[in-house]
Formats: sequence, C-alpha cells, structure tokens
Amino acid sequence: MDVRIALLGSGSVGWAVAAAIAAPEQPLSQASPILVACHDSRCGGVFDPDGIDAWALTTAARTGSFGSLVAATSGWDATAVAAIVDYDVLVELSAPDPRSGEAATSRIQLALERGRCACTTNSAAAELHRARLDALAARHGGAWACIRTDGATVVQAVIDDLTALAETVVARRGVRMQVPEPTVAGSIP
Repeated sequence: MDVRIALLGSGSVGWAVAAAIAAPEQPLSQASPILVACHDSRCGGVFDPDGIDAWALTTAARTGSFGSLVAATSGWDATAVAAIVDYDVLVELSAPDPRSGEAATSRIQLALERGRCACTTNSAAAELHRARLDALAARHGGAWACIRTDGATVVQAVIDDLTALAETVVARRGVRMQVPEPTVAGSIP
C-alpha cells in the first residue's frame, strides 16, 4: 500500500530521510513510501503525484534548482506543499524559530486540519503548541509525533516515527472516505 510523503526541509537530516525512503532495503513496515513533494529553502518546492526520485532530487538540489526534474511541478513554497499537495504524512524538518516554533508549527497544523499525519524535529512546536496540535489531531483524525533527539540518531528517529505514521495511514486507508476513527491526540496509535 502506497503512503505518500511530503518532505519539508532538506538539510542533512532531510536528505538522509529522502534516501531512506528511496532505499528498498528500508521498508516502512507494510507501506510503500512514495516521496510526492519536497521543499528546500535554497531550491524551492517540487511536487509530482507519481513520485519523485530521491536520487534525482539530491542531484538537482546540488544545482540549486528542482526545475530539472522531469514531470515535476516546481515553484511551490513550503506552506503550499502542506496546504495543497495530496500526501499522507508530512515530514516537517525545516529550521524553526526556537522561540515560536514557526513556520513549522503552522505547517503541521495545516496537515492535521486536513486529517493527515505529521512528524517533526521541531521541539518548540511540541513544547509551545502541543495542546493545540493534539486537539487538531483528535478533531480531524490525524496524528503527529515530535522527535526529541540529537546527532546521528535523529535520522533513525524520523524513520521510526515515519514508519509508525505510515502504519497508521495503512490501517485507516480502508475507511479513508468515512469519518476518521479517533486517535489518541498527539500520539501514534
């Protein structure tokens, strides 16, 4: 079962996550991950509903533009990706303002309002906005997770949370057009 992933923030952690999504030896449980959108502060955003080749994406990023990607629509900003693109899981890894958690918190909110799942490394979002994000997850049938770790383990933590969220998507896929089943707010069922 395909799980569509939108990746915001493609620094070293973002590129490692994209590589893990693309690597066949890194299955996300019973889900087949498809990277459908990516936003990078240098290159802008790119979207392809059929999937974006992560290796081509990293090559294009080295040139400073996603415009060379075949069949992809470029020019999207990060908020448009979160608000419009058809994805199941938003991976929000952009650099936030540590005092407010923005703009990452607003993008997580957009995902949850759409009944999507989100994971982030933005601890300010968790500390400052947990109650609001938990309420949105409960109200709209989404789920979110915040990775609180440093160093090399952050990539594995993102993959672990992405795997758990992908399992949530797969479990709900059969009832996607019905009223979403409630989740424990802010946690991964």
